[in-house]
Amino acid sequence: MSSSQVLVDAIMVASPDILREALLRLAFTNGCQEAVEQEFLVQSTFERLSLGEPNHQASRSSSTKRRRYETCARCTKEYDVTKNDAGACRWHGGSLDVDWSSGRWKYHREERDGPIDSDVMRQRFPERVGTMQSRASPRITAFGYSTTSLVGSATGATAEAKLWRRVHASKSRSTFLSQSFRANMAPPTTLVDAINSAVPDRLPSSASRCFVNYNNPNQAVYEICEQCNKEFDAAKNANDACVWHSGELEPDDDGGFWDNHWEESESDIDTDGMREQHPEGFMWDCCGKDGTASGCKVTEHTASAATTKKPRV
Repeated sequence: MSSSQVLVDAIMVASPDILREALLRLAFTNGCQEAVEQEFLVQSTFERLSLGEPNHQASRSSSTKRRRYETCARCTKEYDVTKNDAGACRWHGGSLDVDWSSGRWKYHREERDGPIDSDVMRQRFPERVGTMQSRASPRITAFGYSTTSLVGSATGATAEAKLWRRVHASKSRSTFLSQSFRANMAPPTTLVDAINSAVPDRLPSSASRCFVNYNNPNQAVYEICEQCNKEFDAAKNANDACVWHSGELEPDDDGGFWDNHWEESESDIDTDGMREQHPEGFMWDCCGKDGTASGCKVTEHTASAATTKKPRV
């Protein structure tokens, strides 16, 4: 293994605190400060600080610097302000409601698995809640708004239309309006603040943006299988790792198990609770075996699209 790969592996498994401390030491070491600033700071116009420019020293005033990495107020994702193009942010303007009619919650028990109508379940199982069409947003700024949304939210429909006709009629007006909002709402920052705010969200420990190295034996990546609902290591997913049923668990009306059960005086048979309490009274329609039988299919695990990779070191 090359020394470069060893260094990469060492960085990938380091904790956020260790990486922050190392970056802060480099940030104030002769010969390294400008390189670190180039990665974490930009000028107030959101142009990336560039080494070697004749006026570079003049741009090093703390009053002209901003963080290069910001968190969007709409989609809550981190973005690079120097690469913030039109349509970069895709988000929903509404709320995410539970999809009660799909039948995907029929095996969910709130006393065991937690409440369904909660933020935790929305993050774990987005496919089980209502869906909304994503829409591209106007270009966002570091403070989470665009010039369009700021003006649009402050005026009525008629006033907004008149205002935008005047704004778009003059390039200088449009530029002035955009720069005015930026100057008033994007506060200056220091290199230390920029590093501290960027590092936690740009490490392997961040579930939303983790780097997964499947060739690293020291890094295990765990997913939830959508077939057997079990957690598995994606780096050790063999062809026979998952044993599951592809069908539904239906009441076995011919096996005699329910002969002495009266639904009028006792509980209903075709319920999730009965499937859990008396699996032997049900039958898999995919293979004809009773509910206690092991899976009829043997395959590799399939990661659920709703789960997020979790590297463990």
